[in-house]
Amino acid sequence: MLICMRTTVVIDDAILRQAKQEAARAGCTLSDLVNQALRVVLSKRKEPRPEFHMVVYGSRCRTAHEPDDFNAALEADDIESLAR
Repeated sequence: MLICMRTTVVIDDAILRQAKQEAARAGCTLSDLVNQALRVVLSKRKEPRPEFHMVVYGSRCRTAHEPDDFNAALEADDIESLAR
């Protein structure tokens, strides 16, 4: 059983004209063309990005991923260097 839903989308005028012309050339409706295009885009598998590993050197180096963590690490380094 095929269930269809009506919806409203905003399409650039130039793209809509091209889409209507393409649908006429293909002998299908604009809705069919849009459905086919969405199926193509949605079926493309996106490759997962490889996990990022930061290379650090030295025993004191720690990575901080959030700005607050980074600021806290800098402050801790400053306090440690002033205590020497």
